[in-house]
Amino acid sequence: MVDIYLITTIVMSALSALLIGSLWYHPKIFGTAWLRLVNISPKDLEKRKKYMPLLMLVSFIMFLCVAFMVSIIISVDISQIISNTVFDQTILNALLIWISLVVPVLLWSVFWEGKSIKLFAINAGYWLVVLYAMSLILDTVVINI
Repeated sequence: MVDIYLITTIVMSALSALLIGSLWYHPKIFGTAWLRLVNISPKDLEKRKKYMPLLMLVSFIMFLCVAFMVSIIISVDISQIISNTVFDQTILNALLIWISLVVPVLLWSVFWEGKSIKLFAINAGYWLVVLYAMSLILDTVVINI
C-alpha cells in the first residue's frame, strides 16, 4: 500500500531543496561568488535561462531521489548504533549522510579537477542545509511509520 504521507513529505523535501537552492545561490548570498568560481559569465547565464524549466524539472527529479534515499536512511535508528551521542537524531542523520556521501564527492572536484576550496565550501554548505531540511521534514513521517 502506498503511504500518501510519505510521498507528500518526499515531495515537500524535494521542493525544500529547490527553495534552499534559490536562496543559497542568490546573487546577494553565494550566487555571485559561485558564478565566479565556476567561470560562468553573466552572458553565459543569460544563454542558459531558456533551459531553466528543464533544469529545474531534472533537479526536482534528482531531489526526489535524494529525499527517497534520505527517508530510507533515517528510518534506521542510528542512536542504537552510536550510543551516548549529544546530537539530535535529525542532525546526526544529516551529518552522517553529508560526511559519507556529499563531502567525498565534492572533495573529488577539489583534488582532481582543481576546483577551489571556496567553491567546495559553498556547495558543501548548501548540501548540509538541504540534507538537514530533508531530514527534518521526513523525520515526522518516516520515524512514525
